[in-house]
Amino acid sequence: MNHLILNFMAGALVSFLGSLPVGILNLTIMQISLQKGLKGALLFALACAIIELGYSYIAVRMSGALVDFAMYKNPIRFFSIALFLVAGIGYLRKKPSGQVVQYSLGPFSLGIVLSILNVMAIPFWLVYTAVLSASQWIAVDAAIEIAWFVTGISLGTLLGLMTFALLSRRIHKQFSLQSSLVNKVVGLILIGSSLLELIHLVN
Repeated sequence: MNHLILNFMAGALVSFLGSLPVGILNLTIMQISLQKGLKGALLFALACAIIELGYSYIAVRMSGALVDFAMYKNPIRFFSIALFLVAGIGYLRKKPSGQVVQYSLGPFSLGIVLSILNVMAIPFWLVYTAVLSASQWIAVDAAIEIAWFVTGISLGTLLGLMTFALLSRRIHKQFSLQSSLVNKVVGLILIGSSLLELIHLVN
């Protein structure tokens, strides 16, 4: 498979999975979908995807400094195994969040503001880009490679949020159960990823 497509798919998959655990963004898009319909939800998701594109680009550029040092390759991979394992256990133990706060901004403006405030996206993508690069799952040396990767990330964010918007009515009725289930699924995926990476490293 073309490495550019792999870049795109890896970015989209990690971003989509990262959007699933219940937080302020997907809680808010559920509320917008219920109150203003899918059009409002789409505007919110597009705004979030735009900011995620910018934050992920910054992180990819910063991650190059880590990946360039070959001596750090195996430590990064061991760190990624520990990171996935700890994050997976954390999601398995995570309890459902509380209620969504009321906002006065329009959907697009609200998406921009909340996404800008979500500065943890930069260290998140800094770590995951370094991990994926060190594991040779993606290549982000050339501008075109970075473009495909961050575009996939942006699309993954959009799809993840719109999943919550489309299922908002069903999720809203059984919110506690659904959020707990999502956290467990993501937790198991992360733990599985850590085990696969460990096997890949040993072999």
